[in-house]
Amino acid sequence: MFKLGISAGLRSEMKLEDQLPLIKAAGFDSFFTSWSPTQPIETYANIAQKCGLIYETLHAPFDHMNDMWLDNIEGDACLKRLMSCVDSCSNNGIGKMITHVTVSSVAPPVSKIGETRFGKLIEHADKSSVKIALENLEIPEHLSYLFDKFSDCKNVGFCWDCGHNNCYTPNTDMMELYSDRLICTHIHDNFGVKNPPIITWHDDLHYMPFDGNIDFSEFGKKIKKSGYQDILTVELNVQAKPEYKVLSTEDFIKEAYKRALKIAELCK
Repeated sequence: MFKLGISAGLRSEMKLEDQLPLIKAAGFDSFFTSWSPTQPIETYANIAQKCGLIYETLHAPFDHMNDMWLDNIEGDACLKRLMSCVDSCSNNGIGKMITHVTVSSVAPPVSKIGETRFGKLIEHADKSSVKIALENLEIPEHLSYLFDKFSDCKNVGFCWDCGHNNCYTPNTDMMELYSDRLICTHIHDNFGVKNPPIITWHDDLHYMPFDGNIDFSEFGKKIKKSGYQDILTVELNVQAKPEYKVLSTEDFIKEAYKRALKIAELCK
C-alpha cells in the first residue's frame, strides 16, 4: 500500500503550520517543503511529529544551480547553500533532499568543477545520513552525467517529476533510464510542450493529476515495473487554474487527496 504525500505551502495567506493539520485530516501521510535560510524547518518538523505526518523531503533552492558548473564564487556560494539544506534535513529527521542540477532551458556545459562540487555535496550528505534526490528538468545531459559519475554512491537517487518529463523532455523516458534509482516522486499534470521545439517553464503548470494530458495509466505501469513502493507525492500549484483558486485550502487539499488515491490505484 502506497503512502501519499503533497507539497505544503499551498497558499501564502495561510501559514504552512496551519496547513499541516489539514493535510493530515484529508488523509495524506506525508508532505514536503522548500528550504531557505529563513524557513522555520524545525517548527514544521515538530508540528508534523505531533500530527503524525512524515516530513518526506526538503526541496533545495534552485535559482543559482547553473553556477554549480562554473568556476566562480557564485558556484561556491550555491554549494554552501545546498550544504546548509542537507544540514536542515539531518537536524530534523528528513531523510531526503531534492535538488535540481540546472535551472532553465539553457545551462553551462557539464564540467569538472561541477562534478567536484556535487561530489562534495554528496559526501557531506552521506556523512549526515541524507539521500540526495536528483530531479529531471529541461536538460537531461547534466542529470545523466551526474548519475554516471556517482553511480556507486548509495545515497544518490532519482526524483521522477512526471510533469517535467511531459513538458520538458517528452521524447525521453526518464523512468526507462533511472527507475532503478527512484527514491521519490513529484506528480502533477500539464499539456506538454505547447510550442515545440521551444521549451519553457510556462508549460510546467503543476495542475492536479487528470487535468492535463499526461497518461497516468502509463505512469502507473512505469511505477509498477520499477518496483517502487514508497511515497507517491503530488506537487501542485493552487494558482494554476481559476477552479483551484476559488476552493478553500481545505477543499483543495481534499480534492488533491482524491486525485492521489486514483494515482495509487493505477500503481498497484
